[in-house]
Amino acid sequence: MRHINTMSKILLELGLAVLLVFISGVYAMAQTCIQPPAGLVAWWPGDGNANDIIGGNDGTLQNGATFVSGKVGQAFSFDGVDDHISGSTVAGFPLGVSPRTITAWIKSTSTSTLDRNIFHYGVSNANLPPTNFHLFIRGATGRIGVGNGFDFGTVDGTTFVDDGNFHFVVGVYEGPGTNIARIYVDGVQEASAVITTPGTLSGAWRIGQFLDPGPGAGFQGLIDEVDIYNVALSAAEIQAIFEAGSAGKCKLAPPDQCQLQLDQCQQDLTAAEQEIQSLENQVGALTAQNAQLQQTVQDLQYQLTQFTTAVGSGLASIQNDFRVVFHNPTFVVPGATLVEQYQNLATAILNLNQGRKMGIYTNLGGKP
Repeated sequence: MRHINTMSKILLELGLAVLLVFISGVYAMAQTCIQPPAGLVAWWPGDGNANDIIGGNDGTLQNGATFVSGKVGQAFSFDGVDDHISGSTVAGFPLGVSPRTITAWIKSTSTSTLDRNIFHYGVSNANLPPTNFHLFIRGATGRIGVGNGFDFGTVDGTTFVDDGNFHFVVGVYEGPGTNIARIYVDGVQEASAVITTPGTLSGAWRIGQFLDPGPGAGFQGLIDEVDIYNVALSAAEIQAIFEAGSAGKCKLAPPDQCQLQLDQCQQDLTAAEQEIQSLENQVGALTAQNAQLQQTVQDLQYQLTQFTTAVGSGLASIQNDFRVVFHNPTFVVPGATLVEQYQNLATAILNLNQGRKMGIYTNLGGKP
């Protein structure tokens, strides 16, 4: 009985060990995407179009470039002759001496001994090489290079990448503080060196062919997940992208898009509410001004009434005096309004002061 229990225990432990190995294998297979590192300014996934899903620097397929299954979803496919992707906007690209990182998954099947471009941007000018920057394959060695155009300050890696396998290739420039450029292949740093300070200008960009295609051959194979960052990515960030493998970096899922739309609607609603509140405040201010004006009008009307009453009383008193002067108890100062009556009265008083009593009496409607 003791032997049976011991055997059962051994089988149980063996079964658990096999189960753990199986679960670990399933977990390893079920890779999940990672969040893109900070500083991502352009991203061409190559999933059925040449769109930059971050910065809006959309490209155009040239000379038969197409799409096939890639490392992460689909990839750009080039024939090595003249296929490429081109774009004329570089919104958000690191220019001048700014730090930068270029990353891509590549699968090269080329046997060419000429340099081949992965990503190239700026203004192509052999007389001013630092005006453009690129990540490329060195034709003579089949190794990754990064730096200014026309070999005006570059650094090369050590891994042969023209082997028909996917490789995650990265070129980093740290900026003017160090002027160091670094090469990473499959998550591992292979080389670093001080290069001539870049002076990258705003111009155009290409995937799969140099801006000036004369010096090198076209890329033959696949290029996938081309990214540009306006920072120098760390070794840990580069390793994390490599380890994500075919899961790649996380894109916005439909629920996130919906949430973005809801957030935008909420922002629009908040802005509308603020505008309504502003209008209500203006209406309130106008209402207060209107009430103040109405009060002012009422005050003026009251003052006018008081004035009219006073004027009427004064006129009546003066009119009684004239009745005595003219010996006419029914005398009334002529005029349809108080203004006319006072005008006539003023004329009469002027005449009176000048000693023309009979003329005054006549002018005011009395009898001689």
